[in-house]
Amino acid sequence: MSSDGRSFWTVLAAVVGVAGVIAVGILGLRPGTSETQYHPGVTLGDPQDYGSSGSSTALVVGKNQSGGSSLFGLHFGRVTHRISAQFFTSPGCFGLVESGDRWPNSFVECSTDVGVEGTVTGLGRAWTEETIVVVDVEVDQGCFDDVSAGDFWPADVPACLVDE
Repeated sequence: MSSDGRSFWTVLAAVVGVAGVIAVGILGLRPGTSETQYHPGVTLGDPQDYGSSGSSTALVVGKNQSGGSSLFGLHFGRVTHRISAQFFTSPGCFGLVESGDRWPNSFVECSTDVGVEGTVTGLGRAWTEETIVVVDVEVDQGCFDDVSAGDFWPADVPACLVDE
């Protein structure tokens, strides 16, 4: 093989190597989504402490922030803020609702006057047989920042109040 043939292959290998390093670098630096969850140990207590199952009070038991990206300290993309509100409803609701369902629903057995709208993310039964429901509610960042786990929901916080 002539020296011109070797130099061509050497240059080609160098170009392919540099292109590979650049590709790996770009893939390694690409923006990704992030998620932060905050679920401290919050105890809901007994159903009678929160009123009857039809007029139960909800309690914030967790917070979740997801989405958005950052690259070199610059943040962009939509960030979603959710609080997890837990409350009681009647015993008959337990078999009618599944995780992922929208809340409120149309079942009479699940009726409550708790002001919660969102996605069911948890279910359980209290020792009194009442159904425990956890619903994730999307909120804006101001409300998310001002509400803490253990607070009642809907929160009496200006950032969380919806203009009617």
